[in-house]
Amino acid sequence: VQVSRDPSLFSALPQLMSPTEDEEVAGRALDTAEFLLRIHRELLQESLGEVANPTRGEGERLALIQILGESGQLKAVPTLISLLEGVLQEESHRALVTLTAHDGSRQVADWTEFWSAHDHLTREQLLEMALYRERAEGAEREAALVQEVIDLLIAHMAGDVDRMIEGLAHSYREVRLEAARRLFEI
Repeated sequence: VQVSRDPSLFSALPQLMSPTEDEEVAGRALDTAEFLLRIHRELLQESLGEVANPTRGEGERLALIQILGESGQLKAVPTLISLLEGVLQEESHRALVTLTAHDGSRQVADWTEFWSAHDHLTREQLLEMALYRERAEGAEREAALVQEVIDLLIAHMAGDVDRMIEGLAHSYREVRLEAARRLFEI
């Protein structure tokens, strides 16, 4: 395992991640690259320069973008934002979403605005924000579905006394109240 700590191996890893490589080899190359980025901070600066270098092959740049996205290194965000314009847009967007847990648009201006408002946060804080956002959105979706069910149950009562009587014992308060109101009006 000592060999995997050698930072000189890093430059060969993007080539091993090409689509023509075996999936297992590509996965191990990605894992090794992430590990090397974490223990050799200077590789991050090199990677940021290389990924922005248009003379570097597109496949290698795509692999570097993937490595940066998986690395957890928020210093890569500004470079990835700049890559949203051009042929690397999809992979850059995926890397930004992975890094920040923010699923924003693919527009540079939107990401620039997001990052200027959040660049002071740690990755853990960004992930925590995303978790709270997901929970809130889940609660909103659940409430909307419950309301849809209630509306359907109430609609089924229309003029049917037996269903109105059944509605009196329903678990949803709104259904019980509407059933009582409709029975009272009869």
